[in-house]
Amino acid sequence: MSSTEGAWIFLSHSTKDWEEVRRVRDLLEEKGHRPLVFFLKCLTDHSELDGLIRREIEARTWFLLCDSDNARSSSWVQAEVAYIKELPEKHHEQIDLNDPIQTQIERIDRLCKRVTVFVSHHRADEPFATRLRVALARQDYSVWSEKEIAAGTLWQQEITNAIDRAVERGFVLVLLSVKSVESQFIMAEVRHALEKAAKAAHGANIVPVMLDDPTAIQSAIPPSLRGALERIEWFDFSQGNFDANITRLVAHMKSRPMD
Repeated sequence: MSSTEGAWIFLSHSTKDWEEVRRVRDLLEEKGHRPLVFFLKCLTDHSELDGLIRREIEARTWFLLCDSDNARSSSWVQAEVAYIKELPEKHHEQIDLNDPIQTQIERIDRLCKRVTVFVSHHRADEPFATRLRVALARQDYSVWSEKEIAAGTLWQQEITNAIDRAVERGFVLVLLSVKSVESQFIMAEVRHALEKAAKAAHGANIVPVMLDDPTAIQSAIPPSLRGALERIEWFDFSQGNFDANITRLVAHMKSRPMD
């Protein structure tokens, strides 16, 4: 998609399932993400959860639990899984390594949809967009925006392709400001995203983010888009604390139905 680095995804697994786990790791890398796989021979069924692993779990947001007979029979894998599940604000999906590969891919895709974000914004709102991207990246999201387009490429086609992929694989955050709602280009992006999302099996994952007074923005949105945007839950960043607003937004994105 771009030079943007993918999301960090922690793989919990038994070392006895290394061949199957390596295949899962490769699938995640093919999707542009960065799987974290620890293969520590020093850990045994009699070991406590290693301090390094514990710290890494605490630092991460996204987890893929690789279930198997080996994982279920390993006390340290079960301790690892229990620790992941008890921590607040973590999100996990579980795959059974004995399932057909297509079933595993479907579960992996469920997680990947959670971690991928495209930010649509007016160039005048770039300072806020940068702040938002940084905040999301700190929570292990894979974030893409127009800034990632390489020089010499077909700009509009790249934008359209990126929105298509984001709707299929994750979220489109639409930054709405007085400037953006007056921009034909931004409104065209929003219209395309809404049309694409309406056809997606998992429904619309468009999230409007208000940067200016919501009343002023809603009245300025083109009538052809106003109804569709008003039916989608939006987030007001025009007031309040940025970090608190980010916390609400991320909580919404973690819990929103994706299929």
